[in-house]
Amino acid sequence: MRKTKAQVSIEVIGIISIVMILFSVVILQVMEKNREIGILDEVYSKGVVCTGIANSISEVFSAGAYSQMNLTLAYKYPVTVYGEGGYVVVGNEPNSISCTMPTGMMNHTLSFESGTLSIINPDGLVVIDVDMIVTTTTITTTTSTPE
Repeated sequence: MRKTKAQVSIEVIGIISIVMILFSVVILQVMEKNREIGILDEVYSKGVVCTGIANSISEVFSAGAYSQMNLTLAYKYPVTVYGEGGYVVVGNEPNSISCTMPTGMMNHTLSFESGTLSIINPDGLVVIDVDMIVTTTTITTTTSTPE
């Protein structure tokens, strides 16, 4: 049986359509995975900030009176430290991340966006002073105690 030019054209168009549909399905799956990776990256970043702040507060408290730590933060998330409750919250609801720290180390609540934290233990309770200037893109710590 002989194929006509019109029949060949229709078959070619059909094959091209099937390939385009398969390509579209693959592209949609890649876009969904990229979105999921972005969400996981944000959760991880918030978790790093949260545990960094909680661990720094615990470290200054454990070091005793007159100890101090400077913690430089640069990120885009609001942070609230609930000293009496013993937890830190990074981000806004419903996408916030929280982490815990021992209670009794602070007697106040503090909210800030970013900057340099001066975490001080002047008399057995930790106090945080916030400089609201963003200086770097990493968390760095420095601990000092009197000799």
